[in-house]
Amino acid sequence: MIKLEIINNIESSKINNNDLFEVISNIDTKYSKLDNKFNYEIAILITDNKEIKHYNNKYRSKNKETNILSFPNIDEMDREINPIIGDIIISEEKIAYEAIEQNKTFNNHLKHIFLHGVLHLIGYDHENEHDAQIMESIEVEILKKININNPYI
Repeated sequence: MIKLEIINNIESSKINNNDLFEVISNIDTKYSKLDNKFNYEIAILITDNKEIKHYNNKYRSKNKETNILSFPNIDEMDREINPIIGDIIISEEKIAYEAIEQNKTFNNHLKHIFLHGVLHLIGYDHENEHDAQIMESIEVEILKKININNPYI
């Protein structure tokens, strides 16, 4: 089980925490690289473009806004003592802009991007074509379970 700790810095946020919980509840054990015997946590910060740009520059040396940042806790310490698998920062502003630009609903785009970020936390990446295909196929399969069409077509 994965618990979410959510801090939302957006005053009139469109993000419903239940949308994030829906995504998490559909990542079943066949995709997870985590040990099922532990309870895990993800810390989430919902913010705007200005703040995510700051973090993107500080931690990734990219001086631009992005939709999501994922910071896996790769420390191999005992998960019973430290159940946090990572932190996620989401720019609600960027998600909203991209949803309009890509002709998607805000909620569907948010769920897709959040899922993408969570998959990074649990060990998936897209640094090469093979890994990208694996990660995208998992995203498509999970999104289908929550009635969201393939975002890659």
